[in-house]
Amino acid sequence: MSRKRSIVFKISVSAITLMVVGIGSLVGWAQFRMRAAETGTSVSFEHGGMEREYRIHVPANLPADRDVPLVVCLHGGGGNSRTASMMGLTPIADREGFIVIYPNSIDKHWNDGRDSPKFAEHDEAIDDVAFVMDLIRSIREQYPIDSNRIFATGLSNGGFMTQRLAMEHSETFAAVGVVIATMGEPISERFAPELPVSVLYLNGTEDTFVPYEGGPVGMPLMTRFNQVEGHEDAPRGRAISTDDAVSLWVKRNQTDPEPIVDSIPDTDKEDGSHIVSSLWENGERGTAVMLHKVIGGGHGIPGGSQYLPARLIGYSNQDVNGFDLIWDFFQNHARQPAEGNVQSDSGAAKMPSSTNVSSNEDIPVDDSSLVFPGERWEIVDPASIGVDARALDVALDFGMKRSSSGIVVVVDGKVVAQRHAAVRSPGIVYRRTHQGTNAEGNAIEDVASVQKSITSILLGIALSKNLLSLDDSVDRYLGRGWSDATATQESAIQLRHLITMTSGVDDKLRFVSLPGTQWKYNTKAYQLTMDVIAKASGLSREELTRQWLTEPLGMEESEWKARKSILGTTNGYGFVTTALDLARVGVLMLNQGHWDGRNVVNNPAYLTAATSPSQKLNLSYGYLWWLNGQDSMVRPGKGKADGPLIKNAPSDLYAAEGALGRKLHVVPSMQLVVTRLGDNPAVRGGPAFDEEFWRLLMKAF
Repeated sequence: MSRKRSIVFKISVSAITLMVVGIGSLVGWAQFRMRAAETGTSVSFEHGGMEREYRIHVPANLPADRDVPLVVCLHGGGGNSRTASMMGLTPIADREGFIVIYPNSIDKHWNDGRDSPKFAEHDEAIDDVAFVMDLIRSIREQYPIDSNRIFATGLSNGGFMTQRLAMEHSETFAAVGVVIATMGEPISERFAPELPVSVLYLNGTEDTFVPYEGGPVGMPLMTRFNQVEGHEDAPRGRAISTDDAVSLWVKRNQTDPEPIVDSIPDTDKEDGSHIVSSLWENGERGTAVMLHKVIGGGHGIPGGSQYLPARLIGYSNQDVNGFDLIWDFFQNHARQPAEGNVQSDSGAAKMPSSTNVSSNEDIPVDDSSLVFPGERWEIVDPASIGVDARALDVALDFGMKRSSSGIVVVVDGKVVAQRHAAVRSPGIVYRRTHQGTNAEGNAIEDVASVQKSITSILLGIALSKNLLSLDDSVDRYLGRGWSDATATQESAIQLRHLITMTSGVDDKLRFVSLPGTQWKYNTKAYQLTMDVIAKASGLSREELTRQWLTEPLGMEESEWKARKSILGTTNGYGFVTTALDLARVGVLMLNQGHWDGRNVVNNPAYLTAATSPSQKLNLSYGYLWWLNGQDSMVRPGKGKADGPLIKNAPSDLYAAEGALGRKLHVVPSMQLVVTRLGDNPAVRGGPAFDEEFWRLLMKAF
């Protein structure tokens, strides 16, 4: 080779090397659109014999009366705390009311567990896990942090690091968001989180840096020019596939084996990508695993810029803000206590014995002064019954702004107010529970755990027909082996234990304690109640509900529907209804099970007991009904708290409550029924929905 050609060759190699290094650095800070200037305050302290730095952003509008969430956000390789603070999470922290910290790595690289040969010397000297955990402890000493809402997220190298934090400190993190990253092969081989953690993955199928299918990390061109002797194929380490990482967490969290699959609307047809979302629910301690699979997406968070050509990094999806997806997942997956139970101080709780009242004879009721809706409801002007129409409008305005699809207010069997509207920007859970609209355009929805109170009514009817007794053992109807308890343990579990949440089994139906000694909100155990009723009556759940309840009440838009898994198999049943149909149940309850000349329930003693404290462990719970006006309550996953269910509502209110704020509220002293359907009404930093709605509503009466 001539000297001239040799010089040209060396210059070309140098240029290519600089380009590769430049791309690596660019990836570190340009995986996102620069949505804002740098944010937060920079803080330095000594850790492990060296100076470490982080940035912290504390929103000005944080509530002063309660603890707040903490989110740890980790930058990608080549980035730093400053660039991380510019990614777009800070505006969400301001909007939703949480503190966010942006830790800084040493030399722009996290020791993330890939055992990367290129960074072997660095990783041997730097303990980033200890740094982040000590930083969290420091923040908790300075600010009122909710220990059940500590989260972490990160991109690329920061995403790998986030994964490591979740695995090694599962006792701290309620949920994590792993973006354009997966799990290093070495750390996956020692995958053994002590506790379940909710995990979200947000990865592109055409990512050239972190391949969706796993393998060497880094672009092939970067790998070629960053070789390490003995590790020529993967100087930056190797990762397992996204699907394999998901499977590890699904197995660890013991979620449902099949996911719920949905698609995020493909609003940008020009970005070369779209997102398919899979959600594995019902894991241990309420955990879940979620995968947002960006079909055609590359090495960037959705909503970020196309910082390099698609042929180099893949397409940047523009259908949604990725940090909105992450926060939506976080706020729905706070850590639930290891024992969502309340222990009795004196052994088994005593159950009222009067609730086994059953009768084959109709109990006469004088309904001459009552109003029952026929095919259509009677609508009355609020002012004509002494209700302040303007104040009523204010309450409904508030309610509808909080993602409601329908709110109905009924007094003395007549509708005094109703609002219906499509939910704007519905979440993935709402979209799969929304069943369409009726002829009037009103939402038809699976009302989640509101169905428990429907089941309570059906049980009262079964008791009145002498089909069963609350003292019956569950295995009398379902046979031996419906749980993982021994035969002796299982035979002690009675029907009353299922409807008072005191069965003594966990959500996998494994024996935990003697029935009646602990209170644990347990949907899996409750679901057996309808199986028992169906077995005792010889009717299907659909047929007995139609004959006993929906047909007599004229609930023409209400029925049970099978919830389907991705494979088309039945994954439980949901009660589907409208806000107006659900209000008919409230009118039935107000009138002690009587409906327009007919004793539908025919068991007033049972209904009274159902809406009274059923045990001493959780005074705010009856027979699958929530009760107001008690001195304390135990909310699912939140432990025992002093005070009533809704302090701004009348003390005699009782309620059917479901996920996403679906509800049926009944107030006997006011002959008042309120129903609400829709998406999650919670707004971070804003007042609790029930408290504010009832504060406003009571001004109208």
